[in-house]
Amino acid sequence: MGFGVAKFAGTEDEVPAVQMVFNDTAYAEDIHRLIVSWTDGNMIDRYGDVCCSVILCYPNLHKKRAEAFFEYAERKTTEESWHEAPWRMHTFLVLAKTFQLLRGSYLHTFKARYRDPVPYHFGTIVDNGRGPQSMSKDASFILWNLKIKEERELTRLDIEYDFLRLH
Repeated sequence: MGFGVAKFAGTEDEVPAVQMVFNDTAYAEDIHRLIVSWTDGNMIDRYGDVCCSVILCYPNLHKKRAEAFFEYAERKTTEESWHEAPWRMHTFLVLAKTFQLLRGSYLHTFKARYRDPVPYHFGTIVDNGRGPQSMSKDASFILWNLKIKEERELTRLDIEYDFLRLH
């Protein structure tokens, strides 16, 4: 994972930036396409279809697309076995990436500076031994839902609480 700020040419304005770093280009492209599908192809997520936390990245549970997915999964499962209605966390598509937090990581500064709901750049980067490379100049999303918490700060009100408890 990468954390930092992006600066616009000719200004002093800084925009928070979060990057998922992969060593496999094809996998990074698949992840990028998945997030594009969550936003209906919009690189600026004005409708809040994607939620990110330093813990997880997932589709917003309160959007019609996610509700429709859960209703479909529940209906299909209960058609096969009426007493096995799925718990939403089991049918929840979660994109989780673990990373080693290095001593000099910018994450600590990023966490102290970032204030929700400031928009931030979110993207995928490939680093296959030749240095980090963005997939393309148009590959970054502008997202608004970012949660940064330590695992010990999570409560039962956080969707990540049960996910981390179970995995």
